[in-house]
Amino acid sequence: MDAVRSRVMDWKWSALMISNCDLVVKRDEYARADIPEYWIVEPRLRTVTVLVLEDGEYKRRGVFAAGEQAVSEVIEGFAVDVAALFVDA
Repeated sequence: MDAVRSRVMDWKWSALMISNCDLVVKRDEYARADIPEYWIVEPRLRTVTVLVLEDGEYKRRGVFAAGEQAVSEVIEGFAVDVAALFVDA
């Protein structure tokens, strides 16, 4: 558990709101902060976009939807079942 906890600081996720703040402003802020991995959770589309920092810029590793697992490249063994994120209450 301690190994995972120490890696959490290398990973960031964000749920998109109405504005493009997450796609532009936060993305730039996280890159300047050297956060190696950034996930964008898009509730309306029910997707997770995984971005990895390379040479100071985020590169998209994939867009994952229901039926898929979003997989971290930073935290070994960490994956999320995308469908489970969007279970209707």
